[in-house]
Amino acid sequence: MQPIRVFGEATLAQAIVRELHGVCPALLGGIDDGLESAVSGVVFADRGLEGTPARAAGLAAVASAAVAGQLARAFSSEKELSRWSRALAGRLPRAKQPLRRVAILGESGAGKTVLASKLAPALGLPAISLDHELWWREDRERGWRAARRTVMLRAEEERWLAEGVYRGLVVAFARRADLAILLDFPSSLSRKQRESRGQGGALPLPSRVLAASLKAWYPLGTARFIRRDLSSMAHGAAVVRVRTVEEREAVTAAMIAAAHAAGHAPADASAPSA
Repeated sequence: MQPIRVFGEATLAQAIVRELHGVCPALLGGIDDGLESAVSGVVFADRGLEGTPARAAGLAAVASAAVAGQLARAFSSEKELSRWSRALAGRLPRAKQPLRRVAILGESGAGKTVLASKLAPALGLPAISLDHELWWREDRERGWRAARRTVMLRAEEERWLAEGVYRGLVVAFARRADLAILLDFPSSLSRKQRESRGQGGALPLPSRVLAASLKAWYPLGTARFIRRDLSSMAHGAAVVRVRTVEEREAVTAAMIAAAHAAGHAPADASAPSA
């Protein structure tokens, strides 16, 4: 098989190459080497590069490879790498497969809906908004528990791009996703973006109370739990942790370009999936 390109922080990248020894050929190189057609996948050693253009390029390379159906991973620790190695169990990585399920996670105001509106049509995937599923459907009176059951059933569908903030729901989508994108911005930035866009419409009082509590709790605890959840499943799917606006724009542009190159059929994702 064609080799896997490994790049990023040197110590972790070398550990990745050692883990791949005997499983598949691996080439240690620079971030700019990750997109050529002569490789079957890319693995990014995502450590110690925070806030640098190199990290944005590395995340973009992983996301682009995932869209192209190649093996794509980003590891930030030896622990994540060890889980992946155990999951491989000496077998070759998966063959080239289309990207069928994408989960976008992050705090309210991080830009999940805008990102989904750009990626879903480009990837030809139906969009699922957890806000819409839980609060804006015509059968709103069904109650939270019934709504939650309905959303969980949607996670079993074969193709989707789902975005949301509710940990207990969106993590279920992330566990089934081929690619999970975490918009892990500073809470101050997300708050500023929420204030700039206004309320976006009136919600029933119980929903307003729930929304306010979620916004207050997210920076205190939910973000930490979501990071832990995604770290624990990094061996099962590509996990891209975006921490700056520049990284988000780099990932978005790379995915759209890769989708265009792969000839993905456009989808109408302007309205939330029913």
